[in-house]
Amino acid sequence: MRIDGFAANSAGNQIGQRIIIKRPAFLEEVSVGISDCTYDTVSFRLNVYRLQRDYPAENMLSEPIYFKVSREQMRNRLYLNLRRYRLYLTEDVVVAIELVRSLGKGELWFGQPLAGGGPFYKLEQTPGPGTALNVAPKNSTNTVDMKRNQPDGPWTKYPNLGVGIDATVLELPTD
Repeated sequence: MRIDGFAANSAGNQIGQRIIIKRPAFLEEVSVGISDCTYDTVSFRLNVYRLQRDYPAENMLSEPIYFKVSREQMRNRLYLNLRRYRLYLTEDVVVAIELVRSLGKGELWFGQPLAGGGPFYKLEQTPGPGTALNVAPKNSTNTVDMKRNQPDGPWTKYPNLGVGIDATVLELPTD
């Protein structure tokens, strides 16, 4: 099922899901559902944001997490093991995936929602010269600027929908 996509698949565009944290926990794994994709491969960066006034704010990750997905892999849910990052959560967060490279013409749709979704958030930059500034030239060994933790534009919130991003957390026992 198609839930949402971007008007232009430009570098820096992000889509994220709010993850509810009921008690202190470690973020163990993130899964992503991509419903349709016409590209051979897509490169993403995973971001985990603190909420400020109910919108994504500061990225909690101390180092970037990049992953590349082939069209074949997208037929199933993608699972990212985050145990080694030992990300301790005490409040709700937004887990987002960000396009690392502008993709050009084609389609990329997110979906495969899990029960109880929402809200989801989308940051979509206006296509143009500025959207490619954080992308290394094709065939370069350079990566996206790792210091850029804050999104470049405002987020749009979709309060009653999930977009197919989910997380597994290890809740700590309460005394």
